[in-house]
Amino acid sequence: MQRQQILFSCFIAVLFCVPGFSLAQDNPLPTENVFDERFEIWPVDLTIRGNILLGSASDKSVQEQIAAVAEAGREILSAVDGVDDEENDLPTLVTIAFEEPGDVPELPQNVSLFVWNADIDIEELNSSIGDATQVILCHQGEFVDENVIAALHGLEEQFRGLIDRRGTLLARGTLARLMGSGPDGLNLVPDSLIIPEFDAETHTEQMLSQLSAMPRTVGIGIPAGGMVELSGRKFRGQATFLLPECDHLPQRVETLVPATRENRNPYETTVDLTAWRRDAIERSLEQYPPVEREVPYVANGTLIIVGGGGMPSGSDELFLSLAGGDDARLVYVPCAEEESLRRPPRILRSWQAAGAASADWIHTKDRNLANGDEEFLEPLQNATGLFFGGGRQWNFADSYYGTEAHRLMKQVLDRGGVVCGSSAGASIQGGYLARANPVANFDIMAPGYERGLGFLRGVAIDQHFTQRRRQPDLESLVVRYPQLLGIGIDESTALVVQESEGRVIGAGKVWFYDQPVGQEEPCEPVALPAGSRYDLANRTVISQPDEDE
Repeated sequence: MQRQQILFSCFIAVLFCVPGFSLAQDNPLPTENVFDERFEIWPVDLTIRGNILLGSASDKSVQEQIAAVAEAGREILSAVDGVDDEENDLPTLVTIAFEEPGDVPELPQNVSLFVWNADIDIEELNSSIGDATQVILCHQGEFVDENVIAALHGLEEQFRGLIDRRGTLLARGTLARLMGSGPDGLNLVPDSLIIPEFDAETHTEQMLSQLSAMPRTVGIGIPAGGMVELSGRKFRGQATFLLPECDHLPQRVETLVPATRENRNPYETTVDLTAWRRDAIERSLEQYPPVEREVPYVANGTLIIVGGGGMPSGSDELFLSLAGGDDARLVYVPCAEEESLRRPPRILRSWQAAGAASADWIHTKDRNLANGDEEFLEPLQNATGLFFGGGRQWNFADSYYGTEAHRLMKQVLDRGGVVCGSSAGASIQGGYLARANPVANFDIMAPGYERGLGFLRGVAIDQHFTQRRRQPDLESLVVRYPQLLGIGIDESTALVVQESEGRVIGAGKVWFYDQPVGQEEPCEPVALPAGSRYDLANRTVISQPDEDE
């Protein structure tokens, strides 16, 4: 294998001496794999543990709202008949009324009522919230005074504790507005401007005006009679989401509707808040992908980009050899949405059996951990081979983009090592991140999730290509972004990249989409079988098997 690597390097050296050969760019080629991604720009609080329910203003009096809470408490008691309250198995509801309710009905044992007035026992309230599974805020009217705002801010820590232990917080009307990050908001729904009683014709311009003064913020309008629930990072229910236009992105509006038997379309019934927050951030940054073509070039090391559906024959051995054989120090990076994984991946045992010097793995959903925890980062410090697993590629962007872990991943290549990935682990290697919508993976372009880890810049990589009939998707992407080279990889097939040359191995083909700038009709792709070589920089075929026969 070492002899093959030497021959390949000699071929590249000779190729640069061929008259007329060019990398189609004016700037000198980099001597190392560039790391210019930024950590501090992107959210670190990607999800909430519990649930936040936001509703339009209630048409009921505070007394009627409390009666409704009491009835809900009785229903809970009926549903959990026989549960031992001594073991804290009984769901408990804490109700905070910000107006005098008058006479209220008798409350069941699992419902506590606190009226915010001079007689309120703050210590008891804090203790009750600390034990609650749900907190319901009752208020009537379009406005709240400074005392209510101050009260809510005084309870912020308790509310966050409730949500962190997977509880539920319900707020309506103006109180719902204060759950966002707008004026006087608690930012429990991060980076959001919440407008209850939202009517598109009446309030859109108002929201856009407010968002212009609050960059990197998502507008959320709740219609009269509507309610939405934020669970984890997903919104479901009824609302309008809005982002203002910028120099390079149009205004974005999406109307969320409740799921029904007739309509289970995730794109209409689910909104991922983190994706919208990231899209809001993109509107404050330089255009991405860059308008000018970036040269796909790996300054050092090797990429093995696999289209999923099983590894091509010989690719495991190639990965191990390029990582150093018996001296290989390998790290597996799973593509998991879970915060933690119970067992080490099975692939580690196969690496150990193959003779690798070390086989380790990393996984986190904590961007701060990935950016600065020495124990977490230690396996990457001297790694010679990385393998990115399959799943949903936006998880990689969430966890690692712009972090210290990301920088160390690129240093694996600088040391002459190898980065391999299959399926999601293939797409994440590109500069442009294809098919990364957290709601569903049917669309190839996902606002807010268009930045890959950039081991190979200037390209967008799709996988399971012909098996899932994804050709039209990649066509649409390069028509929109002709500066990108589109690469579609079949299952059990890989593109092996060194410097700017890609070599095809495996059972299927690799498809290259070179869209002319200004052409509206999709280009004709080049489909290359195993044994072919492609010049990624100049977007030309170097050789195919038939030419060598």
